[in-house]
Amino acid sequence: MGNKDVRLYEHITIDKKTAQKLFSQYDNKIELTNLTLIPEGMSTSNYIVDIKNSSKKYLLKIYPEGGGNSAIEAASYSYAKQYVNVPNIHLFDNSKKIYNNPYVIMDYIEGMSLKEYIIKNKKFPNKIAYDIGSKLALLHRREYKNRGLLNKNLDIKKNLPPITDLHEQFLNGIPGTHINSKIKNELLESIDKNKELLKKLDTTFVYSHGDFYPANILIDNKDNSVWFIDFEYSLSAPIYYDIGKFFRDRAYMDKYGDKSTYDNFIRGYNEHAKNKVSDDWIKISRLADMTGMLSLINKENPPMEWVKGIEDALKRTLRILRNEIEF
Repeated sequence: MGNKDVRLYEHITIDKKTAQKLFSQYDNKIELTNLTLIPEGMSTSNYIVDIKNSSKKYLLKIYPEGGGNSAIEAASYSYAKQYVNVPNIHLFDNSKKIYNNPYVIMDYIEGMSLKEYIIKNKKFPNKIAYDIGSKLALLHRREYKNRGLLNKNLDIKKNLPPITDLHEQFLNGIPGTHINSKIKNELLESIDKNKELLKKLDTTFVYSHGDFYPANILIDNKDNSVWFIDFEYSLSAPIYYDIGKFFRDRAYMDKYGDKSTYDNFIRGYNEHAKNKVSDDWIKISRLADMTGMLSLINKENPPMEWVKGIEDALKRTLRILRNEIEF
C-alpha cells in the first residue's frame, strides 16, 4: 500500500507531438515545450505540461483504456468547485475521436501533496487539519438514499450493498485468506461486539471523494491553501468513509500528527457539516475503512507490501475498538 511502483494500470506513454494535437482541441495557439510524467498514482497517467512564452503550466491527465471513471471525475470537479479549491478543467474529451483514451486538460497547481508537506515541514499544522475537515464536510453536503456508484450526473446508477454486510463477507472470503488467522478471528469477534457502532454506517449517505488520501490533497506553494484532486473514485458512501481513508495508518501521520490533529480536523468538519459525526467517530471510521482495506486484497496474489500494511492497520483498529488507544 502506497508503493508508487505498484499500479492498477500501466503508464500510458505519449509524445509531445500527440500531446500538442490534444491541446489544439482546447487552444490551437498554445505551443508545448515539455512533458513531464508524474510517477505517482495507480490508475491514470499524468503529465505536467510546459508551454512556450508562459510560466503557466497545465496537467494532462490520460485515463486507462475503457475510460475508467473519467466522466464521473469531470462532473465531480464541477460539483466540488463550489465548496473547495480544485484545479480548473479546460477540456474534457472522452469521444475518442482525437485520441483512443479519455483525457482532461486542467490547471497544474504549484504545490506539494499533504504527505510531502508533512514530511518536509516535520509537522501537521492545526490550521491545515481544520481546513481539510471543514472542506470535506462541505463536499459531503450532497445526500443520497443509499450507498452506490455514480453516473456522469452524480446520481446513483447502481446500489451497493451496505458496508455492514461486507466485514464478514471479506474476512470469510478471499481477503481473509491473505491475513493472519488470529487477526482475522479477533476481527470477526470484534465486529460481533460492535454491532451498534456498525449501524451508524447505514444511516447517512453522502457524495464522497472515494480516494481521500493525503496524496490527493495539495498544499499550495503560495499561501498553504488546501486543494482536493483526483475524484475518479467518487461515490455515495457513509459520511465516515472518506474520514477513515484519510486517517488510515501512515508512519508520517503518526510521527508528526497528534491529538490536536484529530481534534482540529473533526472540529472543522462538525462546524461545517450538514450531518455531524458522533463522538465515537474514530471507531466508526476505522470500521468503515476496514472494508476499504480488505477490498484491496480481494484477489489472488495481492502485493505482499499491501497485505503487510493492511495487517498492521487492522491490528491497530482492533486496539482502537478495545479502547487500548485513545485520541
